[in-house]
Amino acid sequence: MSEKDDEIDKFLTLHAEAETRRYEARWGFYKVVFGTTIVGLVAAILPYWIQLIQEHSKRTNDYRSFVTQYIDNGISQDIELRIRFAEYFSYLADDASKDAWDEYHEELKLRRKTIRETINELERDRANLIAEGDDDLSEPDQIMLAELSRELSWAYGEVGYAQRNTSIVQRQGIASTRAVGVGDLDPAFIEEFSQFLSDNGVKFVQPEELLVMGGAHHDVGNRCYGLNGPPPKAMWPNIVGVTRALDVLRDSTDADVKIVSAYRTPQYNSCIGSTSQSVQMSFLGVDVMSSNWSAAQLAQYFRRIREDGVFEGGIGEYRDFVHLDARGTRADWSQ
Repeated sequence: MSEKDDEIDKFLTLHAEAETRRYEARWGFYKVVFGTTIVGLVAAILPYWIQLIQEHSKRTNDYRSFVTQYIDNGISQDIELRIRFAEYFSYLADDASKDAWDEYHEELKLRRKTIRETINELERDRANLIAEGDDDLSEPDQIMLAELSRELSWAYGEVGYAQRNTSIVQRQGIASTRAVGVGDLDPAFIEEFSQFLSDNGVKFVQPEELLVMGGAHHDVGNRCYGLNGPPPKAMWPNIVGVTRALDVLRDSTDADVKIVSAYRTPQYNSCIGSTSQSVQMSFLGVDVMSSNWSAAQLAQYFRRIREDGVFEGGIGEYRDFVHLDARGTRADWSQ
């Protein structure tokens, strides 16, 4: 190869390298320009995109909350709430569904009437059974009494009774009236209850102790505020078995016992989350605490005197208190 050819090759090589550098420089420039543009666009769009996601999430949560409340009201156990729910939508519904809401509203009112009539019949049967037994019910009668009490609990659980001029929906922290306490009861009522206890040989349990209505009933910030009340007179005989057990405890031990819960209305019982078959709705049981005895010691003592025939019923041992009842059959549990 001649010297001239070598020069040509060198020239071509240098030219190719120069073109490569120009291409690399141009590509680097484009990358900087496009990269800066894209980053800027992302920086501008990202906050708006995040805001859209947050708004969508909020709408989803709001809708979920609405649906939850809608379902809770529409299928609530309390028939009064369902009746007002159906009545409301019978006015607001469009023509296509208005007749269905009207029909549902009328069916609910008919069901409420039927259940109320059933309650009246069950209460009469229960009162007659108690009166005829005179504190000495036979085993079949005790079983029948328990069945009547359960049926009444179920019926009361569905047919709630709303006070006049108050909302049937209990809202947290809102109370339309002051909760009734023992001090608000008619003195004649308390005196009659006191005489009843005395006539049944109760010595150490005061009537005011058995008329306690519970902490949630008196807590204005609690959704169960004001829902409890005093036990109906027809139920007074039910508590005698429990008072006998408490009398024996106080007469023979140094246990400082306080009754923290006694009778519960069906509305109050449901609100505090107790079982729908709670015997306290029939004034058959109490919850007690002691300042100098543990719950385990109390439960053990009640089991012992139950063996001695002082009472016949259930004993529930909890961390800080003991449930005691005279349901007529034995039951034991701990939690």
